[in-house]
Amino acid sequence: MKPFLKEVKALLDETYKDIGGTLGIASEEDLLNEGNFWKLVIRNGKVTAVTIYNMSSKGGKAKYAATNGTQQGKEDLISIMTEDVRQIDRGAYYEVSSAPEKILLRLGMKVIPASEVGTIINKKVTPSEDGFHYTREIGGKHKEKILLGKTT
Repeated sequence: MKPFLKEVKALLDETYKDIGGTLGIASEEDLLNEGNFWKLVIRNGKVTAVTIYNMSSKGGKAKYAATNGTQQGKEDLISIMTEDVRQIDRGAYYEVSSAPEKILLRLGMKVIPASEVGTIINKKVTPSEDGFHYTREIGGKHKEKILLGKTT
């Protein structure tokens, strides 16, 4: 992971800049924490897509995902997501909203009921009326999310 650390951090910063930044990353070194697992797609020596998971006994929660902004990078990120849907026994899950939610649902990732979310992510959540979306505090703001995947 170290050879790609600066490049991955730059991709994450660019991806998350308009939505409050990469909350929880105080420094590049935070990305190297023992509980993190990275999936990278590298083409011609450059990272085109990355997903970073926080591994726990409940599976791997995708914390961050980014591309290099190219069409190839977007396709590579979708390939990572597709692998997570197809290999559900690995326990990958995503807390998402907007475009990633639509992509993952289209790929066939399962929705986890909001009533189970608080226990899985160890956060206080307020379920929405649909029973799947929920609101929780992230970076001092209330955000509506949905949890997709399967935890082990």
